[in-house]
Amino acid sequence: MIQRPTSVTVFAVLNIVFGSLGLLGFLFNLLAQSAVGDLTEVISSHPFLGPWQTVTTVLSGVVSAGLLTIGIGMLSLRPWARTGCIVYGVYGILSSLVAIVVTFVVLKPMLTSMAPELGSGMGSGVGSMVVTTAVASAVIGGLLGMLYPALLWYFMTRPKVKKAFDPQEQRLAEAFE
Repeated sequence: MIQRPTSVTVFAVLNIVFGSLGLLGFLFNLLAQSAVGDLTEVISSHPFLGPWQTVTTVLSGVVSAGLLTIGIGMLSLRPWARTGCIVYGVYGILSSLVAIVVTFVVLKPMLTSMAPELGSGMGSGVGSMVVTTAVASAVIGGLLGMLYPALLWYFMTRPKVKKAFDPQEQRLAEAFE
């Protein structure tokens, strides 16, 4: 039997944890979207952000379930789990980049137009501070959101990890036991 590399075990556990937490976040997101508030109504009624929010919410549930499944498959060195990690790595990086672009192209202009209302009753400049904080948070979150998928993709492409997931190598190891 092939010895499972430590990096595979670490990423398998992380995938299981992140997938589970993602599913919880998905459920809470569904509950939060049913809450009614001024900003929730504005986003839901926006021609782009309303559908965007729906699509990203559904994708987060699907991806989280996939990540949980991939983590479990990694513990048994299933070749499809390694492929899933690589696909998730690419998806995670691309979706973070798209989210940053959406922040600048759609969300920032919308929040900027709402800035006077966002800071009403709190003094001048508060609304623009809220917009700046929201945009900075989205960009920093997007950049940090790329870190785990990039590391996962990198480690899953290392020769030792590729060899551990190779079915031929697994059959050879079993033949010599």
